[in-house]
Amino acid sequence: MIIAKSVIKYFVGFVTVKIDGINKERFVNLCCKRNISIFNIVYEDECFKADISLRDYKKIRQPLKKTRVRVEIVKKKGVPFFLHKYKKRKICLLSIILFVLIIYSMSLFVWDISLEGGYSYTTEEITQYLSSIGVYEGIKKDNIDCEQIESLIRNNYYDITWVSVELTGTRLIVHIKENFDELYKKEFSQEPCDLVSSDDGEIVSIITRTGMPKVKIGDEVKKGDILVSGSVEILDDNKEVKRIGQVVSDADIYAKIEYKYNYIFDMAYADKEYTGKSKKGKYIQIANYRFSSLFLKRYEK
Repeated sequence: MIIAKSVIKYFVGFVTVKIDGINKERFVNLCCKRNISIFNIVYEDECFKADISLRDYKKIRQPLKKTRVRVEIVKKKGVPFFLHKYKKRKICLLSIILFVLIIYSMSLFVWDISLEGGYSYTTEEITQYLSSIGVYEGIKKDNIDCEQIESLIRNNYYDITWVSVELTGTRLIVHIKENFDELYKKEFSQEPCDLVSSDDGEIVSIITRTGMPKVKIGDEVKKGDILVSGSVEILDDNKEVKRIGQVVSDADIYAKIEYKYNYIFDMAYADKEYTGKSKKGKYIQIANYRFSSLFLKRYEK
């Protein structure tokens, strides 16, 4: 409330006056009786210093005649005085007005889209999806329906359980929470099976949980070789094979594998030698468009 009053006071314009005379207290009382607003009254050097709005300053003629006090203007503040001071500088005023209009028009659009709370989804991925449904950086804020965007994201990403789209200033923030149970949920076959090598290599580590290991550290294996068998020998009390049981093989196996890599490049190539010199210039950037300075000269090499 205090800030609002200060802003109104500045736009309306006010003067700081020095009130001197025997009847200065009576002058203040007469002004209050006539609804002339006098505020920030300070007693200083046997005088009153106070602020009077520009509109009410024109109404103090009658109280001045009755009290015969002296009123001297100390300061003038506010928009009316600023406009009066620069009324001959039309280009300056037009530039200020144009600047305000540009800032206002820029505030009507969204210039930044960010993601918060994502784990398996990146900001780029969500931004690309939003662009595919017509929500992009530079879109007018009036064309954004947050509830509709939330619904579309939930329908497109099944593992996002909660989503909230927030429009703050010129920023569009997407808050999401994912269902990690679904993220890590895997369905494994419960049929008995073997673990088979997917490539040629040398075994460097093997930890078996279920099944019979057929290889050990240092063994060379070929693609298709059985690493852990799902057939488990069940022994009796005499340590003889009573029967063969079938289980689902489970193990962590690491192998050293060789991959052939081939890359062809030219024997002759350009070797850059940097001089350390630099040039500076100014540019204007609006969204993804950059307008470089025309006065910035480039190097020959």
